[in-house]
Amino acid sequence: MIRLVLTLDYELFGTGAGDVTRHMLEPTSHLLRIADDHGVPITVMAEVAEVLAWRREPSWRWAVEAVEGQLVDAVRRGHDVQLHLHPAWFRARHEHGRWVLDFDEYALPGLPVEQIRRYVAEGAGYLNELGRRADPLYRCTAFRAGGWLIQPSQAVVPALVKAGISIDTTVFPGGRGSTGRWSLDFRPAAGRVAPWRVDVQDIVTQDPSGPLTEVPIHTRQVPLWAMLTPRRLRCQRRLLRESGFAHETAARVGRGRSLSGIRPFLPQKLDFCRLSLRELVSSVDRARRSCRDSSEPVPVVAIGHSTEFTDSRTLRLFLDHLRSRRPDVDFARLKECGP
Repeated sequence: MIRLVLTLDYELFGTGAGDVTRHMLEPTSHLLRIADDHGVPITVMAEVAEVLAWRREPSWRWAVEAVEGQLVDAVRRGHDVQLHLHPAWFRARHEHGRWVLDFDEYALPGLPVEQIRRYVAEGAGYLNELGRRADPLYRCTAFRAGGWLIQPSQAVVPALVKAGISIDTTVFPGGRGSTGRWSLDFRPAAGRVAPWRVDVQDIVTQDPSGPLTEVPIHTRQVPLWAMLTPRRLRCQRRLLRESGFAHETAARVGRGRSLSGIRPFLPQKLDFCRLSLRELVSSVDRARRSCRDSSEPVPVVAIGHSTEFTDSRTLRLFLDHLRSRRPDVDFARLKECGP
């Protein structure tokens, strides 16, 4: 059996661009309604650094109240809220009607050790205070790094553990690439589907006594052409158009993304915003087959972004299919997948 974990990166674009209502509040409201209709929990990976930045800008008070209200309501309804961080927001400034991020702090591992600890602790502490408005027992226990940038991990893992976090869900097996001067290489991941206890020195390496559990984003290797579907290309065009990647400063980071050369096969994430119904079902079925000999239910993490959730119909059909035809697929909150 597998336990499908539906995670949503809840945020504006990584450039600082975007509309809070259109790119966060409305799509998340639709998603939570679909989840409630199907009795399925959602894990909202809340980008906290941007909300903390908004708190410093009086004209954005409405956005803070609206986002906090939605997160508290999600916890009250039985969903999960966990930590997602893009450090470039911590020193962001609001100038001439737009947010200017500090892209020198784009990657968490590129910061000094004490700064990493402070940022993680501030993010987890904020969610602990917020979540307890709805549930006195709420705890922030899981994390996803902004831009999937968590390597090198020897300073990040201890900072997460010190903040009370026991689960990371950043790694997508098979992934490799760069963002500006930062890079990631998840090809040596200890597991293709199942979680593993991580080695403090390298999050993709297993250490049975490690203090943190990696619950990876599910991927499957597909030929390059399979990544060029009309649905995915439409999503990518919309992302480039609305995210402000053309802005000179943001382009240094956003256009730094690279596949490090053309490869015949690429990791396709289980992304409920970018995959078709057929692709979603096929990916889940492959995970089911790979886990059929497991004596315990295996968590399988799916990902989506509030900025990209524009197709409610596909998700409804996907959940209908799983509920009616896949009795060996259960659902879980991310917080339930740890040690």
